[in-house]
Amino acid sequence: MKSRKTNGYLPTSSMRNSEHIEQEIMKTLSSLAGTEQAMPKPFFYARLRARMERELLEPKRVFWWDIKPVYAYSLLLVLVLLNLMTLVRVEKTGDTDKDAYSFYQSTDF
Repeated sequence: MKSRKTNGYLPTSSMRNSEHIEQEIMKTLSSLAGTEQAMPKPFFYARLRARMERELLEPKRVFWWDIKPVYAYSLLLVLVLLNLMTLVRVEKTGDTDKDAYSFYQSTDF
């Protein structure tokens, strides 16, 4: 079996690996000790707050044609009611094709 060499050390046991990982973490953290904290541009938080407030106040758009949700739901309700009315009317009249054919045969056309 060939042993792999990784980053200049041979991983032989989990103890060495965990010690090496801890050393690498400490080395990385110590390299960050001298850096300065990044500061946002002036008025960043004011602009962020204004944008968040604007998004809360604007109505949400439902469809691609930009109608308000109340209108979209109203349109959906009207379409569902029209479909139900059509279904009820068809159920009341029954099979209209047979009725029309029997009426045609009974008359002298």
